[in-house]
Amino acid sequence: MSEWPKEHAWKVCILQKGIVGSNPTLSAENSLIRPTDLVGLIFAKNAKTFFMKQSIFILSIFVFSISVSSAQDIIKGIPLTISLVPKSAKQPNLKLKDGAGVILKYVADEGIHVILAKNGKQSDFCEPFSNTQFVQVGETDIEKDGKKEVVVASKSSSSTIDVLIFKKAEFEIFYKEWSSFSATSAVEFPGDGTVRLYDQKGKYGVYKFSDDGKITEAP
Repeated sequence: MSEWPKEHAWKVCILQKGIVGSNPTLSAENSLIRPTDLVGLIFAKNAKTFFMKQSIFILSIFVFSISVSSAQDIIKGIPLTISLVPKSAKQPNLKLKDGAGVILKYVADEGIHVILAKNGKQSDFCEPFSNTQFVQVGETDIEKDGKKEVVVASKSSSSTIDVLIFKKAEFEIFYKEWSSFSATSAVEFPGDGTVRLYDQKGKYGVYKFSDDGKITEAP
């Protein structure tokens, strides 16, 4: 009867820590996550999360600003307007078609001034609005005659806005008041010689301008 070989069968032994490949050092290195790699992964994840949160925050502020601005508009349908509230230090400027500019400026104890700036000189369009919550100014062609009018609107209470319209004759330098009236919530100028007066529910009535600037309800 043959005896078992006494030599140690090292080829069939399995190490307790496991068997590595033909290149033990390389295999071991590839199977481990280095601390620097782990830190990099955590940083990348946190950076991505931070960027997403910042983007959402900025977008929220932008949408909120637009919604607030739209809610305050008392002159509808004019793409470019300027506005100001009392005690604001801002001085928004609107450039008119003829090259002049309109500036809104708040002065303590006087109110909001609507100022015409032309040829290096400044003058008031009208009396300052001392009792106002919000003033807005825009330029539009009310009658579609190629001549733009300046519209000034002041919100004097939650249910009242005062509207002034200024015209300038072809060869004149300064604007003159052409029309003035009151509305409840907002006004809009479709460009056909009429004005829409909005109430607080969003409904409006249509009024037609006469040559002297007075408005009468359109048929």
